[in-house]
Amino acid sequence: MFSASKKFLPHLVIFAVIAGAYLSGLLTSLQGAVTDIAFRLLSRDASQKIVVVEIDALSLKRLNTWPWPRRYHAILLDRLFAAGARDVALDIDFSSRSNDDDDRALASAMARASGRVVLPVFKQVFRQKGQEPQLIHSSPYQPFAEHARIGTVNIRLEEDGRVRRYLTADDWKDRTVKSMAAVLATDAPMGRGAFYVDYSIDPDTIPRLSYADVLEGNFLNDTVAGRTVIVGATAVELGDQLSVPVFRVLPGPVVQAMAFESLVQGRTLYRVEALPILAVAFLLAVLLGPLYDRWSWRTGLVVTTGVTAGGGLVTLVSLSAWPVFVDTVPWGLVTLLSYLRSLWRAIDEQALSLFQHRVDSMQRRAMMRSVVDDSFDGIVIVNQAGLIELFNPTAEKILGVDADSAAGAPIRDIIPWSQRLEKLISPEREEQEDAGREIFGPAEFQLRKDEADECTLELVVSSSRLSVAGQAGVRKGLRKRVYIFTFRDITERKKTEETQRAAREQAEAASRAKTEFLANMSHELRTPLNAIIGFSEIMRTQAFGPLGNARYLEYTNDIHNSGNHLIEIINDILDMSKIEAGELKPSESVFSFSRIAEGSLRLVIDRARKGEVTVTSEIPADLPRLHADERMIKQILLNLLSNAVKFTPQGGKVTLRARAAVTGLAISVQDTGIGIPEDKMGIILEPFGQADMSLQRQYEGTGLGLPLVKSMTELHGGALEIRSVVGQGTTATVTLPAHRLVRERKIA
Repeated sequence: MFSASKKFLPHLVIFAVIAGAYLSGLLTSLQGAVTDIAFRLLSRDASQKIVVVEIDALSLKRLNTWPWPRRYHAILLDRLFAAGARDVALDIDFSSRSNDDDDRALASAMARASGRVVLPVFKQVFRQKGQEPQLIHSSPYQPFAEHARIGTVNIRLEEDGRVRRYLTADDWKDRTVKSMAAVLATDAPMGRGAFYVDYSIDPDTIPRLSYADVLEGNFLNDTVAGRTVIVGATAVELGDQLSVPVFRVLPGPVVQAMAFESLVQGRTLYRVEALPILAVAFLLAVLLGPLYDRWSWRTGLVVTTGVTAGGGLVTLVSLSAWPVFVDTVPWGLVTLLSYLRSLWRAIDEQALSLFQHRVDSMQRRAMMRSVVDDSFDGIVIVNQAGLIELFNPTAEKILGVDADSAAGAPIRDIIPWSQRLEKLISPEREEQEDAGREIFGPAEFQLRKDEADECTLELVVSSSRLSVAGQAGVRKGLRKRVYIFTFRDITERKKTEETQRAAREQAEAASRAKTEFLANMSHELRTPLNAIIGFSEIMRTQAFGPLGNARYLEYTNDIHNSGNHLIEIINDILDMSKIEAGELKPSESVFSFSRIAEGSLRLVIDRARKGEVTVTSEIPADLPRLHADERMIKQILLNLLSNAVKFTPQGGKVTLRARAAVTGLAISVQDTGIGIPEDKMGIILEPFGQADMSLQRQYEGTGLGLPLVKSMTELHGGALEIRSVVGQGTTATVTLPAHRLVRERKIA
């Protein structure tokens, strides 16, 4: 019995948590979001039974006064009823007097309507400093109320500040008064209560007329004939704006019209009670929960996705077939949490073995590094380009070269070179060499450190392949070739070689043992590297399901993002090195500069939004097409825009401009950033140059952006000009020659 309770208990706890959150209203916003999606998918047209006459911005401008004389409303009523309107609701506050002539004119118009006018009543809280809040009941002025029906226009907001429900009736002093939409939709008595407005009805399909047009008679009678009319303020400056689902903000009269549409279309929506919703959630918890512990993570993921999608489908079908809400969010959450709990359990069981594996891997890496550092031989490892990647302490001592200064240097500048080594590191040997094979030596070299210090070195060069699969931006299965230069100082041995043959044979034996050791070492290096790279890739892609601890996912994202950042830096460095070597040539084609500009702006807009920087463009629509290297032009734009956004503080502005002239195409990026001191202008155009701006390196970067822009511009025969004022901003202008512009020929 204890085993059975242990089996179900975690999932019952999950159900209890979700049920408590649901009953306390914590899931209301999430369910509202699901319902809003269903509204968007089930969009339907209005019934055309109601027309909104808008007191809009155009009417305010044309009538050129506010508030309007009440005789305007009298004229409006006469015109609407003359056109055949069924009922007219004035969503306007008439609770106070105006001048006597206008009030008599409006009262007479209402009397002529014979009870077909509906006026609003509403309650509002009046607060005065030092006194208790008072509830004020606002009713129409008595001469108007005698000839009109009344309807309450009070609307209650949900916890998220949006209008989702609408009252059919409300308490008004000592009686119950129907809401305005209910008065317009039906004459039948209705009890107090509220329904959910159907926001799948498209408010844009509700016919609308401008108040000024109706007042002046500039409308078709068919627009209002036989229909109900609601008159109210839609101009933003009048303030009658309500936050609603789906459509964000709607004017008050339009919300009243949406409630009217829900009533006349039979779409007054109601929610299913909590008991059946929680009953289904309970069944999912006790039936699916224990099964997750037996299923694989893939099966669990499929089931979880299916239940969640099925819940959404139930919401969609119920709203489509009947005016009913089914809260399916608890179902999806119970299923998801049960699935995550099973994943956590599986991860917890594997945590110890995974930790032990990592400890072993770290120990192996530390051991191999210690072996290399403590080796009696000098060891230098270089890449295929002949650049030094590892330089051990013994190599420092023998060659008299500091390891830090040797890092990244060509091997030919460190170890004595000969024609035999000239072809050692070359692409032609790539397929001819086996991993770990000794490809040169042992050979002897004379090394002169200075005029008084000369020694004899014995050099052996071997090659090895290291797997780099799993690194960001590297093709799967690619193997990197490295060359291991192993050498020792044999000066003393050479002096006594003839008399100490035994020592020489011992040294040769040690050399052979060392070569075998290095071959084995290359394998040991590859194994932990493959494990590290492989596991980081598995964690980043979550191949075995979501990680239990969010920090693990954060670490893998950091690894992945750092790899991408490193690739970008390496690409910039490679482009710069190719340009300086004269190996990078433009691949020219004809393309639309406007299209490239739009794409570049999209790539920087997210960073600009995070920094609260406004990015705009001023590019003429008739800008000629450009004949150039499309990738380079795009990189020029991205570098300039990224720099501008990065060095522009919050609230600043970045503007991209392009202008075609007789002299060519001028492209400029202007910002309101921190600016560049005049004495730093030369530095920022040099590779890896940094202006710093005395901000203790607040802004990251390699210092290659502007040098690349300058070099790529010059490859196109253009020029880069930078003007800047500290504290005011910077303008970078790229000018391309006129022959780069492709002007379209006009056909006569």
